[in-house]
Amino acid sequence: MLVGGINRKIYRTFDGGITWDTLVVSFQSSSPTVKMTNVFIHPIDTNIIIVGGINFSTIQRSTDGGKNWAVVLEGTAGGKYPIAMTSEVIFSDAINLDIVYAGDYNSTFLYKSSDKGASWDSISYIKGVNVCTITMLPNTTTMFAGCRTGSIRKSTDTGKTWREVADFTNELYYAEVPTIIFSKKNPNVGYAVSAYDDYKDLPNGGVFKTIDGGETWAKIGYGDTSLWAIAVRTLGWQDDVYIGGYAESPFPEFIIPGQGLVSRSSNSGASWERIDNSIQWIDTVHRNVWAMKFVEDTPQNEKLYMATEEDFM
Repeated sequence: MLVGGINRKIYRTFDGGITWDTLVVSFQSSSPTVKMTNVFIHPIDTNIIIVGGINFSTIQRSTDGGKNWAVVLEGTAGGKYPIAMTSEVIFSDAINLDIVYAGDYNSTFLYKSSDKGASWDSISYIKGVNVCTITMLPNTTTMFAGCRTGSIRKSTDTGKTWREVADFTNELYYAEVPTIIFSKKNPNVGYAVSAYDDYKDLPNGGVFKTIDGGETWAKIGYGDTSLWAIAVRTLGWQDDVYIGGYAESPFPEFIIPGQGLVSRSSNSGASWERIDNSIQWIDTVHRNVWAMKFVEDTPQNEKLYMATEEDFM
């Protein structure tokens, strides 16, 4: 596994997280504001790694497992408007794995590479929003973009055109949709979370579900809570859904629900159980969950990994 860190670093493990070494993308930065939010490993040629992030400004690519790096995309106007990725937006095409897509938070362009990330062209502009995350349904041409302003946009033509299918803002301005994930059991069922960082935007958080392939979305839990991460696996006839909270209030006197929250639903979102009481946080103040992933060695041996503000668990 490869895990993005700060200061242009990526942490690498060959034994499921027991031991780690460190890769540096081109050069080590002294700025903790550079955050590697996207680490994409090509699903066939695993020597190819493509990375992007916050305050990283470009998309870079390695063809030798992370030893050497090259800038492959500098953003719009020759790099004048740098590329930013607040959540996961680099992914393979659902049918042709050599085609790779990348979304840009700043320009809201969707870029496409037909040569495993070596060269890129913009193929669409998602108007009126900043793009936080993009996911693609397996074996289809359908994509979903989670956006700032609480919008979910849907494309059925591999990202060429987009339309809004949901708005999570409850008529208030700010919300962000940082993660969208679909069920492995039923591709018509999907889950999304919403985050916010200003107390006046409460209750724009929550976890949402679609049962019609993303055409409509309904809130199913934690309506006042700012959430960032989701992981889903199949458990019998149900989806086993995990969510992680995020909250960064600029006003300490207003506490936004979400910090330190980790919750599980073993019945496809019908009910929820807090499971964070036993977590031994290193940073007990900034207990933000940035990513959750199931890693499957075998169908009977799935492990859930969680990346937080200061911990990897």
